[in-house]
Amino acid sequence: MRVLYIIIGLFFSLVAHGNNLPVGFFDWPVKHEVRLSGTFGELRTNHFHGGLDIKSKNGGSGDQLYSAADGYISRISVQPHGYGNALYITHPNGYTTVYGHMSSFSKEVEAYVKKIQYQQERFKQDIHLSPEVFPLRKGDNIGVMGNSGSSEGAHLHFEIRETATNKLINPLLFGLEIEDVIAPRIYEMKLYEFDEENKATTSKSVTVIKTGNTYRIRGDTLKTTGAFWGLALKAYDKHNYTHNKNGVYAMEMHLDGVQTFSFAMDAIPVSDSRYLNAHLDYRERVGHRAYFNRFFKLPGNKLDIYKGSEGDGLVTNNERFKQVLLKVLDANGNLSTLEFVVEEVQKRTKSSDPLYNYHLYHNYPNLIVEDDFEVFFPENALYLDELVYVDMMEDNSKGYYSDVLKLHTPLTPLHKPINIALRIKDRDSISSEILNKLYIGHCDAQGHIRRVGGELEGDFMKASVWGFGNYSIFVDQQKPTIRPIIFSYNAKRLRRFRFVIDDDVSATRSAGELKYRAEIDGNWVLFTYDQKYKTITYYFDETIKPGKHNLRLEVEDLSGNTTVFEKAFIK
Repeated sequence: MRVLYIIIGLFFSLVAHGNNLPVGFFDWPVKHEVRLSGTFGELRTNHFHGGLDIKSKNGGSGDQLYSAADGYISRISVQPHGYGNALYITHPNGYTTVYGHMSSFSKEVEAYVKKIQYQQERFKQDIHLSPEVFPLRKGDNIGVMGNSGSSEGAHLHFEIRETATNKLINPLLFGLEIEDVIAPRIYEMKLYEFDEENKATTSKSVTVIKTGNTYRIRGDTLKTTGAFWGLALKAYDKHNYTHNKNGVYAMEMHLDGVQTFSFAMDAIPVSDSRYLNAHLDYRERVGHRAYFNRFFKLPGNKLDIYKGSEGDGLVTNNERFKQVLLKVLDANGNLSTLEFVVEEVQKRTKSSDPLYNYHLYHNYPNLIVEDDFEVFFPENALYLDELVYVDMMEDNSKGYYSDVLKLHTPLTPLHKPINIALRIKDRDSISSEILNKLYIGHCDAQGHIRRVGGELEGDFMKASVWGFGNYSIFVDQQKPTIRPIIFSYNAKRLRRFRFVIDDDVSATRSAGELKYRAEIDGNWVLFTYDQKYKTITYYFDETIKPGKHNLRLEVEDLSGNTTVFEKAFIK
């Protein structure tokens, strides 16, 4: 069987690269009418949405889920975040479907996973399987829709990936139909001006006016004095019978009747998803939670979604009028257009350089070394060459174990993590107990501190960070907390125990997470972890016999501080 999968898979993979997708091979993984709360390529925080979000029938968990085609379960993932409970089904045509945020798996798969969890004494799992373990036919039940992982409501996250490359493909291109006769809605436009050195000088918002499915701007003419100019649009797609603002499928820019720039959300490699921060206006996303698609490419943007585009999308000021037509499409071909004129005025504007002390190159490594700090930018960590301000600010605040590293502005994106090192103040006077609990934290504008990591190396603490901003060294000596939500000495009528576990120091996912271990009568037991609600839950099974028992729960934070909850109960 495995040889057959490989041969057929290679054939269909070659067909797919010719843009001839196997239309009709996949069915929807639900039996009820499909409504979407998220579309492929939708702009999200630090990533493109990699699939379709299918709404539940009645707004809650419980909808039955089914295999979209013949295949086998090749991977089972159980995580407290991300896709939560997720299945990966590999099909004989070179594609893999993914089902995320499930409430539970089928009975057989649940039992298989639970057995491994007890063998390894670990809730989190990433299990890879061969074809003979769980073969499936199209329409076989695989589990139940839910809200596990990083989900804000019951739904199914559904993906189709090219198996050989792990490239995400838009599921709507496989003939999966959805009722949609509503054209995308254009909300706002932005005009950017650049000087002769290609540095941005200004950006301004432009109000759009709707008339049917066509749009215009007030006065119908924009004036620009930049040596170059570019555009961006905030637009969403609406579907029949839903209120959700979903992502659009494609956009085009035409100048004087000629298409000069376009993109389409057909396929995105998983490894390229963070390039979203180059595709959109990052400053608008961080500063105003507004999502603008650019009609021009930054130098470090390596996305392969810009088909039929000439150059980088920036327009040269030739001191004349240009007729502009912008098109916005959804996957069903519904179209909205925005037309206007750009008047290129002769006057040139020179950018006023912000306060900076370093010039960084996006396509080379950059290293900054000073007495009290170091910062290393790997190659392609930036999307364009940047003028940045980096320095240490003296800070004698209580609880700060270093001065504060002022690292440019959080309104500038990073594509890769950068390495920072901060010198510890009065290193020789700090006890070993304190040293072992130091960490590097990010300090936001509201004074909130978030742990990003930290390894002790001589007089420095080091960490990899994913963003610009302010950083300093702090100490964590507080124990984590354990709060019972469902627990009683008399547990005869209880189906489960549930606790909230928390720490006074929040942390990025890359820094790590709380560790916990639970035992009943000295034996490890499975507590599922929901990081969204900070809860751990144990469901009683046949292994807990009637009588008196002892529960011991230990929680450890990232600095090694531990808290223990230990109490008896009867069942």
